[in-house]
Amino acid sequence: MNDSQAQTQTQQSKLLQEIQAFFGEERIDERLIDAFLATPRHKFAHRFEGSSDGHWIELSEENLSDHLVQLYQDSPLCIYRNKIGEVVSTISQPSLVLYMIQLLELQAGMTVFELGGGSGWHAALMARLVGPNGKVHSAEIIKDLVENARITKQKLGINNLELINGDATKGLQDKGPFDRGVFTASARELPPAFFEQIKEGGLLQFVLKLPTGSDMLCLLRKKENRFESEYLMPCSFVPVTGGHPQEATPVTLIESLPLWPKWQNEEPHFTPFADMGISSDDLPALIEFCQVVCTNFIPFDSQENDSLRSNEFLFGINASDKESLTLITDDQFLTYGPLNSLEDFLTLVKDWLTSNKPEVDELTLEIYPKHQLPFIGQGAWLIKGSQCFYRWTLPSIA
Repeated sequence: MNDSQAQTQTQQSKLLQEIQAFFGEERIDERLIDAFLATPRHKFAHRFEGSSDGHWIELSEENLSDHLVQLYQDSPLCIYRNKIGEVVSTISQPSLVLYMIQLLELQAGMTVFELGGGSGWHAALMARLVGPNGKVHSAEIIKDLVENARITKQKLGINNLELINGDATKGLQDKGPFDRGVFTASARELPPAFFEQIKEGGLLQFVLKLPTGSDMLCLLRKKENRFESEYLMPCSFVPVTGGHPQEATPVTLIESLPLWPKWQNEEPHFTPFADMGISSDDLPALIEFCQVVCTNFIPFDSQENDSLRSNEFLFGINASDKESLTLITDDQFLTYGPLNSLEDFLTLVKDWLTSNKPEVDELTLEIYPKHQLPFIGQGAWLIKGSQCFYRWTLPSIA
């Protein structure tokens, strides 16, 4: 063993200790530890962004020892930016990568489809676990990354990993169906191909881009013609570059609403949070809940009204008839026009309160194809996308 190999093993051991802390009381599977040690992260970092000054580092055997500490930190590593400087591909945080893989319950002989291959490290780890009789198909839209990953997997002798250059949102019709599916980039819509290409009872890890702009890791089980969540966890991933990525819900200027000139000359209706049993500490969780389950709950801003602009939170519901608006501010609801928007809002708040103020990751999520309209009952909300339906259910109802 040379000095470089010894240093790498030392850094891998230190990183494993940090990863175990991330796992908490749950132990890392021994098979996964073996795969991690046999698949060094630095092998997949041909070119990465330095942590100190942001310059690009071309990794080689000669300079490897200078960068091992950064390469084996428990943090993401930027490996590609687009022409306008946005980060579009990273080697994800190692603790999150191993945690995601352990959630998949991979067994020898399974087939896996990965959307967003990036460096290839995530896919290579999964390939180790499914063994020579299994297969991982990883699709990445950036050609340079695919070529680098192919060089690495060949050097490591990982023959059950296929790296494909293309738009993974279109699926791999000639390869599936698959036992497992994995997203390593976030998307607002689940592409239709995944309803056909994941086997019945199979697992899909989907990274959902929420209206807030944050991401949610969704472990979904295929049940008949839908997916149902078994686990939800906040996370952060780069967005998909293929398909039709969507941005976070845009901010609406109060002054742009047709009835605002009329409303600003009227006294709004005030409903203090204390009357509803809500504290200021509740606001972040309540706002995220409302943004997820209510399509017309959106962020607002004002160019002219200083009292509204000074609020830390300014979200609201503009009723479907556009005749009524309710805003949520730091300590109260403000309603302009008739009270129907307030009634809609308070119904949401009541459901949230009676379910013990759940965080979004405590809800149940079901995803249906766009041709299958799901049932909407009490304590459930349907969000219609262009490619699928999302049905969110309170934990007390599911």
